[in-house]
Amino acid sequence: MTKMSCRECYFIGMRVNEIDNLIEEIKETLKEDMERLEGYDVKIYKNVYGCCGVGGIGLLIEVTGPQEGEIKAIDLKITSKIIESCEKENLEYHILEPLEIM
Repeated sequence: MTKMSCRECYFIGMRVNEIDNLIEEIKETLKEDMERLEGYDVKIYKNVYGCCGVGGIGLLIEVTGPQEGEIKAIDLKITSKIIESCEKENLEYHILEPLEIM
């Protein structure tokens, strides 16, 4: 049975082009894994959020596949890349929501 994960990431003060660059970095990081893992798919959506007087651009990350452990491994690679890129580029991420698997 196919399972799907969802994680939301919120950023403060990031511009659309910075989000686009981050998405491309994530895709490049996952390229080898996705060629190796048949039956898994990753979708990354940009979204706009507002919370407690703070607003900005965020990402919604969905990973689908048959095994929960592999979904968690892919998600960990994605979130690690987000944190690494933000630290390298001195960008601020507001929050990484917990991973939800359905």
